[in-house]
Amino acid sequence: MSHLCAQALLNTLVQIRAADLPKRLENGQKLGDGIYFTWDDGGGSVDMSVSRDHGALFKTEAKISGTPDWFNLCLVLRIGQFLPGDVLGLTLDWKCSQAAQQDMLVRSSVRQGQFDDTKWQDAVPWEPKRRVATLMHTVENSDGLIGDDKYHTIIIPLPTKNFTLELFDLQFFVLPKARGLRSAPIQLSKAM
Repeated sequence: MSHLCAQALLNTLVQIRAADLPKRLENGQKLGDGIYFTWDDGGGSVDMSVSRDHGALFKTEAKISGTPDWFNLCLVLRIGQFLPGDVLGLTLDWKCSQAAQQDMLVRSSVRQGQFDDTKWQDAVPWEPKRRVATLMHTVENSDGLIGDDKYHTIIIPLPTKNFTLELFDLQFFVLPKARGLRSAPIQLSKAM
């Protein structure tokens, strides 16, 4: 059986594939019920257009003026529980006109208006040619996403200079600790 968070994101992707996408996006406007872009309005402005080509989920072109401190693609996982030893995976089929390596994170609600961020152990590789990348993270005791059911969102940092991003497909998955699989070797000095 699929993890609740994996199923929630899959449902969002099915909805986006069937939807008429908006032509322009405002800061925080959702593409579907669970995928949106957000940026620092204080540091710059973004003119963002959306289209769908070649069977892609979506294609965005961002024209950026000024220097925003951050620009993110947010994938809402909704409410779920993760345990130490679980392995999170995100497979992306995409291309981006800007080349970079960016750290990704999961933002989890702790209590009303407060959040904990868990830095993903793999960085997001941006490249101008189409590629498929699988990024993994083994949940540790110190990660902010563990504990009782919390509301989770994957945050993928985007370039803060003009770019074109084409997302053909993606898949989020969870391998439970009970399966005994890890994304990195066990260190004897770390307690799980």
